[in-house]
Amino acid sequence: MVLNDAANLTVTYAITIAGVTGTKIIMALEGNAAFVDTACDVSVAGGAVAHAAHVFKNMPPLAA
Repeated sequence: MVLNDAANLTVTYAITIAGVTGTKIIMALEGNAAFVDTACDVSVAGGAVAHAAHVFKNMPPLAA
C-alpha cells in the first residue's frame, strides 16, 4: 500500500487501517510503500493508519 508518510512505521509493526477489516503486520517498507502480511479486503483512499497491539497466542513447548 502507498502511504503519505511512513516515517513512524517499521517492519513488524501491527497496524489498523480505517475502513479495512483486521490488523495488518508490516512485512517490508520501501520509501512510502508498505507491504503487509495479508491482503486488504477493500481499497481505501486517505484511510487513517493506527498502531495496534500484537496478539500473542500460547503455544505448547517445542519438542527437542
